[in-house]
Amino acid sequence: PRPGPEPPRGKRQRRRPVLRRVLLGVLCLFLAACLSVGGYLYASTRNDFLWLDLEQLPHREATILYAQDRETGEWVEYARLEATQQKIWVPLSEIPEDMQHAFVAIEDKHFYEHHGVSLTRTAYAVLNEMKKALTGTYFGNGIKQGASTIDQQLIKNITGEDESSGIEGYARKVKEIFRAIALDNRFSKEEILEAYLNTIGLTGNTAGVEAGANQYFGKSAADVTIAEAASIAAITKNPSRFNPYTNPEEHLKRRDDIILFMQQQGYITQAEAEAAWATPLNLVEKTTDENAAVQTDYSWFTDYLIEEVIADLVEANPLNRDDWNREAANDYLHNGGLRIYTTVDPDLQAVMENALERGYSSFFPTSGLGVATQATKYNEDGTIARDENGDPIREDVVETPQAAMVSVGYDGSLKAIVGGIGEKEVSRGLNRGTVPRQVGSTMKPIGAYALALEKNKINWSTPLLDAPVRQLEDEKTGELKDWPANFSKTYAEDDILVVDALAQSIN
Repeated sequence: PRPGPEPPRGKRQRRRPVLRRVLLGVLCLFLAACLSVGGYLYASTRNDFLWLDLEQLPHREATILYAQDRETGEWVEYARLEATQQKIWVPLSEIPEDMQHAFVAIEDKHFYEHHGVSLTRTAYAVLNEMKKALTGTYFGNGIKQGASTIDQQLIKNITGEDESSGIEGYARKVKEIFRAIALDNRFSKEEILEAYLNTIGLTGNTAGVEAGANQYFGKSAADVTIAEAASIAAITKNPSRFNPYTNPEEHLKRRDDIILFMQQQGYITQAEAEAAWATPLNLVEKTTDENAAVQTDYSWFTDYLIEEVIADLVEANPLNRDDWNREAANDYLHNGGLRIYTTVDPDLQAVMENALERGYSSFFPTSGLGVATQATKYNEDGTIARDENGDPIREDVVETPQAAMVSVGYDGSLKAIVGGIGEKEVSRGLNRGTVPRQVGSTMKPIGAYALALEKNKINWSTPLLDAPVRQLEDEKTGELKDWPANFSKTYAEDDILVVDALAQSIN
């Protein structure tokens, strides 16, 4: 067919500037998006050279507090803040190849080939999320497919960042990809795998293959069999679901799948796989509650220091995390391997603790000073004890006086602190040495009577009028009230001797 007539030359010329403007606008939007993403990545990862330093990971088992020796001036270890995860770091050379291959086979079979990120798995994961957003279902079996490499999982283990939904989840994933590429450029595959195998989360607060081998099989990671290596690798995907103690059937299914993957990927022979499949799950008997928190007896000074450092960390946000809060700062304090140089005087702290723990009876006699009151009775399991009618049972208790002690150096540094009398039973409990409370009438002998005595304004037998000095307006109600008010809300309206006023806490 013959071509139709060409559009007028003027119309063609008008279309070209419009097309250019559209293309220019798209290009500007693309550049703005790149700049935004680049700025976000820079701001959120600028401290990664500290946090993702794999060479320092073996030394981050505990945060150590140091104190200065009185005589030598040397810094000596005062206390340790044990990591919440129980890890035993071992070099890769002491982790058998079967253990290494079990994790690679199930978690990242292309680990030795990619550069921190699997492009094919990442692309598939992106398409899968797009399909889910458009249709409400994923490809294939309808299950979300993970794309994380061992490098990316290691980053998640170290940083603790695990947001998986919404904008925060996508932002974390972008940051994780960027970090994984940087990690792979900086460290060898062996260094990355060693760090990963020593930080993987298992059941309870157990982490790392060495602690896992001890926990489940009562042996070192160097001595595990193929079946035992596959068992440990089976747990980390979902420690609750694949817990070998509580869900042995689910655990064995995943263990056997890992053995199959090891055989298919050429790490073990068919005969070795069949022998491993036939191996029963020979777990050692649990001796402790794997979900129990680590209990450490800290001194009153250490308790106070923990709270102060957490507050400083929350304000400083050293990892530049968007989800930074007290919980994250507490985790960083206990698992970050920090070195903290304190102002504590260990000798003075010990003397003060001894005075209030064992010698308090001579300073604070409690005989006859207790205040009788009633409190709700609790059962051993923590529930409220009730009578036959279902009413809470009340029992008489005697509350004895309490005290605290603080010592401050001439330069204003805190040297020692004790937060209560008697034996210290819990860590990070009520610390009366720091808790903000009204001083109440305890200030009278110090701030009023002693000062007046020192200035020769009064003596013990000076008579003073027990009556209001003036009337002040109440800030809330606007009413005029007598000031100062006695605890009894009454006045003698007569002279009273200083010694009697002090005994009766008269204002």
